[in-house]
Amino acid sequence: MPIEKEANSDPPQLSDRVKRYREEVVRVVGLGVEHPCFELTQQASIGKENSKEKADFLKLIQGLANAHLQEERFLVIGADKKNRTFVAVANLTEFDPANVSKVLRRFLSPMPAVEVFDSLATDQGIPFVLLVFAARQHRPIVASGEVKDEEEKILLRKGDVWIKEGTGLREAISEDFQKMIQERVEAEANSIARTQFAHFRDEIIVAQQLVQPSGRRIPTADLVFGKDENFRLYVQDVIIGQDQARFEMAVELLRDLLVESWNRLGAYSMEAIENRELLRVQVLEHKRDYFLPALRRLVELGLLLVKHDGAKDWFACVPDLLVEVFESAGRLHRFWSLGGDEISGSHFDEYVGQAMPAVEALIGARTVAAYAIKRRRFNFVAPVLKKYVEVFSSTNKYLAPLLFWPLRKLIEMPDGRISFCWERRVQNAWGGYFGNREEFVQTACQLEFVLELNSYVGIGLAGARAKQWFDQYKPNVSFEYVPDLWRRSLNLVVPIAEELLEALKRGTGDILIYNLTVEKAPLELLLSAAQDEERINFMAGFLDHLQKGQTGISPQLFLPPECNWGDKLGPLVQSFRGSSRSCS
Repeated sequence: MPIEKEANSDPPQLSDRVKRYREEVVRVVGLGVEHPCFELTQQASIGKENSKEKADFLKLIQGLANAHLQEERFLVIGADKKNRTFVAVANLTEFDPANVSKVLRRFLSPMPAVEVFDSLATDQGIPFVLLVFAARQHRPIVASGEVKDEEEKILLRKGDVWIKEGTGLREAISEDFQKMIQERVEAEANSIARTQFAHFRDEIIVAQQLVQPSGRRIPTADLVFGKDENFRLYVQDVIIGQDQARFEMAVELLRDLLVESWNRLGAYSMEAIENRELLRVQVLEHKRDYFLPALRRLVELGLLLVKHDGAKDWFACVPDLLVEVFESAGRLHRFWSLGGDEISGSHFDEYVGQAMPAVEALIGARTVAAYAIKRRRFNFVAPVLKKYVEVFSSTNKYLAPLLFWPLRKLIEMPDGRISFCWERRVQNAWGGYFGNREEFVQTACQLEFVLELNSYVGIGLAGARAKQWFDQYKPNVSFEYVPDLWRRSLNLVVPIAEELLEALKRGTGDILIYNLTVEKAPLELLLSAAQDEERINFMAGFLDHLQKGQTGISPQLFLPPECNWGDKLGPLVQSFRGSSRSCS
């Protein structure tokens, strides 16, 4: 007797589902009935010391998952069908959801879609375990590992396929495989048809919006999940029409998807997780289907505003929301157990730990800032560069500039942050704005130059007076930074170094100095009253600092590329080094 669902109703909350499952299981056990959707057993084991019970359990799991049924299926451990009562499960710890998932993933492929509830009890307080199998399974579920007893007798053979038919368990036959394959083919065909329909629907909806009078074009989710070109046309139309109301509505739509939508999973809650593997799947689906598409649009919104020299107050909304996304990660309490201390580079797309929104926001912020540098529209760099956030996952609470990668999670980036950002996100999402990888790398290196320059001033290497200013006015801010420049040729940063040199010659009041400093006041303390030679020496000293930092890296790691500062900067660096040697 499958548990009926109300037609056309919203999916029930987990607590409601568990309550309903428990009530139905108690009724079924009390009746002592047999049913294809219910399997009742007094005991089971997946421990290493109980090979036969483990093999039987895996066959039963296979059988229920492979059954030719269209409803949810249920396995109850701790039910005495004959006496119509419950018996306490003595080995409850074996059925921790994570442990069950680990065993199933090792011995069955693909892993069945199953939820494990290991903390249920009857009204009399008798504990039992309930496994709920999803109505749709990726059949056939095949044994991918062997289980042997102490005498090396094979109890579950690799390649075995068991199926539950009625109330019995048997090995699958050719007719079963034909039915499963046909079901897979039909499901795939339906999926393709739904995808195509959704694609055409999005095109029609967006096309209708684009031909409507400007005042009636309202941003909807179709704008986020539809074609890239439709989104660009919408943003360009808003920019041309200077339609602030529609712009703000688009930003709010993105905020709902990036920040508020995590509430669907109870992500900001402190409640205990009943099924970690199920939550992991739900978070990954939400990340792929809602979060990443919305983040892609937010970053592209910033890129389009830079490209078309849009209103600066509009652009400021982009880094503001990126900061909010970054900071929201600290409140995703339920995701804490879904990720470890390290983030695997090779499995980055599957990462769903608490730091996930923070990492994605950092990549987005750097992309926007790098593009502004590429287009030499430095006034768009300032709103991103001057943002502070609390360093994520740090024991001590302190701030750092957003672009300083304020994340204490270790991410595998063997080729550095620049390559990581390009390969994992920029290339596929926003690569067209940079042209190719080489253009992105050069632009990103120039951003690294700007960040390291700010760190150089912030930690006092440029002069004690600057450090004193930070200690007095920004005591809880860290300007420590390790630039991703050491593997690259410093020749890539020559253009922006030359531009900054010319700005310094014009004086610290130059607009370029404001746009490319996190805090302008410390630099003014050092150079506002300085002579031209002192300002030139400041830049030459920083370039020398960069080159020493690169050559100081262990030769065992890599050979630093040859550096040529060019005709304008080269003589200044040489002169600085000569004067430094003579002073020493």
